[in-house]
Amino acid sequence: MDEKRVDDEILIGHVQEIRRGSVVLACLAVLREPRYGYALLGTLRKAGIRVDGNTLYP
Repeated sequence: MDEKRVDDEILIGHVQEIRRGSVVLACLAVLREPRYGYALLGTLRKAGIRVDGNTLYP
């Protein structure tokens, strides 16, 4: 593989990890009381945070 492609793959991996961490922080920020995942998805979407349903798991 050429060096640029390796750098691009590393960058993509870092961006994915930052997104995962951001989703965790956003969930913790809005959870003041226990909720179901569906309600949490709605709250995050209203805040402009796009999260797939299969991203949230126990």
